[in-house]
Amino acid sequence: MTIKSFYGLNKDMTSKEIAEKILDSLIVNVKKETAAVIDGKNDENLHNFRVAIRRIKTLLKIFRQQLSPRGIYFKKKLTKIMKETQRKRDLDVLLKSMDLYVKDEVPSLLKDEIRLKIEKEIRVEQGKILSVIGSQEFSGFLADFENALKNGELFDGKLNDVEPLEHLILTIKKTYKKLTIIIKTTSLDNEELHILRLIFKELRYIMEFSSDLIKEDIIVQTISRLEKIQKTLGDAQDKIVQINIYKKLIDKSKPIRNAIKKALNADRKKVMEIIENFEEDKDIKSFIRVLNA
Repeated sequence: MTIKSFYGLNKDMTSKEIAEKILDSLIVNVKKETAAVIDGKNDENLHNFRVAIRRIKTLLKIFRQQLSPRGIYFKKKLTKIMKETQRKRDLDVLLKSMDLYVKDEVPSLLKDEIRLKIEKEIRVEQGKILSVIGSQEFSGFLADFENALKNGELFDGKLNDVEPLEHLILTIKKTYKKLTIIIKTTSLDNEELHILRLIFKELRYIMEFSSDLIKEDIIVQTISRLEKIQKTLGDAQDKIVQINIYKKLIDKSKPIRNAIKKALNADRKKVMEIIENFEEDKDIKSFIRVLNA
């Protein structure tokens, strides 16, 4: 089986070279999506933009102990950008899924009212995105981040002392252990679903960063499984958000919220099944044992 290369890394590279190559690739992704995010015609661009930023944040978190003051500043700024684009993303998903829950028994006038309200909110949030992503401040921030990366200003000198494969393996093991502890104790309430989703995403991204160095079939297979789990958790999380938006935004939305809650309960059962299967997966356990060795 050919091992997919996510970032074109090799075992001879230092931690600094690996971090810089991954970040350079992700900055290209952010820049590629920025103009389309400002245009606002395709919600997929905002999704891709946010995924690239989330991966950057994960990489900076992996090497957080080696971040310079400049690196810490950029990490905090990226967190702020994620928060400022969150509601537009949530509303985009809400509009896409509207027909799943606003059924035929809902009067057509109410359907039109709901759609118009959602579309109005999307326009409001797109305006906010324009003021953030479309600003000279953001362009300057992105240029500063890229220059800081090129000039070696994101990390301090200690990054050169970190053995990359050893550090990435340790991070995989710690993240996997954190997941298994949560899986054993979770009640899958709203907050725990959100936390699980974030950690599964994190584990997937760390494995993507590590795949060129570990070169095991199982790591690529695990990434694929994590992607499916992440999607299931994301579907559940989206429904939680949608229930709250409908409650605040639409009068007489209780029947719609009840329909979403019913679908959410089904999602919770599906989530419990897939995370239990993940915890008991013999191939993944064997892979972690290999890493421990």
